[in-house]
Amino acid sequence: MIIISSKNQGKFEEEYLKKLIIPDGKNFFVTPEEFNNIDKTTLEESEILIYYSVGNEIIENEIFAFLRKLDKEYILVQLSDETLIAQSYEFKNAKIIFRSYFNPNKSSRNIITIPVGYQTGYFQEKEVETGRRKYIWTFFGQIYSSRKIMINKLLTLEPNYKHQNKSFMSEDILQPQDTIKIYRESIFAPCPFGYINPDTFRVMEVLEGGCIPIVSKFRSIDYYKYVFGDHPFLVINNWNEAIEKMEEYLKDDELLIKKQNEIQTWYKSFKKNLKFDIENFIFKQNYNPISSQFHYQSKAKYNLKVKFIFIYWFKIKQHVFFYKIEKLMYKIKKFLKKLVLT
Repeated sequence: MIIISSKNQGKFEEEYLKKLIIPDGKNFFVTPEEFNNIDKTTLEESEILIYYSVGNEIIENEIFAFLRKLDKEYILVQLSDETLIAQSYEFKNAKIIFRSYFNPNKSSRNIITIPVGYQTGYFQEKEVETGRRKYIWTFFGQIYSSRKIMINKLLTLEPNYKHQNKSFMSEDILQPQDTIKIYRESIFAPCPFGYINPDTFRVMEVLEGGCIPIVSKFRSIDYYKYVFGDHPFLVINNWNEAIEKMEEYLKDDELLIKKQNEIQTWYKSFKKNLKFDIENFIFKQNYNPISSQFHYQSKAKYNLKVKFIFIYWFKIKQHVFFYKIEKLMYKIKKFLKKLVLT
């Protein structure tokens, strides 16, 4: 297989792509410029897979210019599309589009959602220990708005470990080799939404550390089943509920170990099936996947409630006009409250 990426593409997800997304075999990793040096026989015998980061203008310009000249079928992998801005209609020769971040309003049969993955450096081969660990819960990342509420609630459970950084990939962020060590010493890991999207790299990173992920529902739906299928995460409505569920396991060692084993058994199977399915999506026609998340994705395309939730959250709510209305409503409520008090 010929694997093409921009010369400016970062290595953030490279380990994840090579371990789980790119099929094993004789692979040639090239840039669009280097593609022209591949011999004719190899071109004729090889599938072409192209991956790029959505929203990066320099990378997109390079990849799109290359695709306009490419007259062969290819597999496309769209990364980093947290705000769901990636287009799909212009990729005429794309046999399959694998994309991170689920979007039920991408209705084409050849668009398939994969997890956002984990940062290079998180992959673990050694077994994780079950039972009591040094920390009840651990969190690394930015702490803002709703996350402050989460942290303040969870601080009642000790011992815990948290590290706050200024922004995504800022200088004060801890390196994977440091964070994975602490994850392996932690029982639970709260996985709040990203800045806009429910999904984050954190989910698979804590799974690599053997933690029990705690995730919130997204506007009343379990977003994560569309990415991870029939997962065993702790799904909550609010962070008070998270404390109740955590305490339930902390009071019963047998129940805790059973949950930890369930998480690890499921995660091994999930990764194995994901890799198997992706390979068969690429090399077989009309393939019926074994991973449940792909079936949930197909059904969601016909679910009006799910489709509207995503339109509201990513299109309407993010529009500047919506923010102006929200701001006006806040001022009106504040004025009425002041009026009542006086």
